[in-house]
Amino acid sequence: MTFVQGITRGKALIALVALLAASLVTPSSAKAAASRPNGYPVTNVNLRAGPGTYYPVIVVVPARSWISIRGCLADYAWCEVIAAGNRGWMRSIYLQGWYQNHYYSLRDYAPRLGYPVVAFDVKPYWDQHYRDRPFYGERARWGGSYGEGWTNRSSFYGRLQPYGNWIWLQGQYVWVPGNVGPRWRPYTVGRWAYTQRYGWMWVSNEPFGWATYHYGRWGFSNRVGWFWVPGNRWGPAWVSWRSSNDYLAWAPLPPTPDEGGLSINISVGNVPDYYWQVVPNRDFLNPDLPRYIVRDRDRYDPILAGTRPLGNVTVVNNTVVNNVVNVTYVEQKTQKKVVVYKVEKTKDESKVKGGKFKGDAIEVFEPAPEAKPKVAAPIETISSSSARFAKAPVSKR
Repeated sequence: MTFVQGITRGKALIALVALLAASLVTPSSAKAAASRPNGYPVTNVNLRAGPGTYYPVIVVVPARSWISIRGCLADYAWCEVIAAGNRGWMRSIYLQGWYQNHYYSLRDYAPRLGYPVVAFDVKPYWDQHYRDRPFYGERARWGGSYGEGWTNRSSFYGRLQPYGNWIWLQGQYVWVPGNVGPRWRPYTVGRWAYTQRYGWMWVSNEPFGWATYHYGRWGFSNRVGWFWVPGNRWGPAWVSWRSSNDYLAWAPLPPTPDEGGLSINISVGNVPDYYWQVVPNRDFLNPDLPRYIVRDRDRYDPILAGTRPLGNVTVVNNTVVNNVVNVTYVEQKTQKKVVVYKVEKTKDESKVKGGKFKGDAIEVFEPAPEAKPKVAAPIETISSSSARFAKAPVSKR
């Protein structure tokens, strides 16, 4: 039985006001008040054994049940809470928190509500709180690697700062590229190359491309324009595909609630029309690919309408691959032999680029996961409320 269910509505209101009046959550008092109810989930939420959807579920906490928000990670994506005597982690986007006599959505205001910043280390945390849980015996599994190409989101914060702005949008920090024109779109400044292990890989000419086209997703907002949501998992490109007899089209996969970057179950039909880049298939292998992207609005709509879905990037044997565009199809349409490249990953900080061709190989930068990130949260250089308003780059059908 929850706190609210135990008393009538009128008594609940009186009790809640009395409780919170004695423990207003301000930046100076948040730690002292953390053990008292100071928030609730807006929907049924999984309480997990760590800050990620890959950690075990401890219990499902019903909507509007009182919880104690003890603190949040430095990027405010996850918060540590106590719910009905259980201690664990919840996504902040599902929480309401009490601050200076009002409830606020953490999705909109988490960085401004004064919660203590807390860290997470799976071994000591589980040793202290989960020794009696069934999953404790498999703790080595949860404290190890999460698959090929896995890295911390914090790897991107400082490295992308020179090339754009970090803002709090839709319950998370997202990155908005700077010094790009109004007609700019992701996956347009670079070229496609076929790789031995991963299939079609986007090789960007942009200095931020090593991150934004191989981790995470791209979204579009009328408030800020194109924005990138960091992900943890490396892939050759996070895109969806369409084709016709004469054209090939690709689009960035939109953001999903799965912060690990593993969920790719998005219908091609759910990708907005203005996400797509269209080129004549005869020019698909051209090193100067941006020159051939169809940008004229009058041509774009009927060409895209004439394409059919091919599919998305997929995961095979725990490796992200991009093989839905058939190599034989490309060779027939381009009248060229598809060159197969090897991918050489480097941790060399000086190689922070979109990708570099080296003979029969492509060198890409892949940051190593950091046990203690140098930059735990980005510097918010522009707020979403003061950001520019943008329009979708091409018309919708």
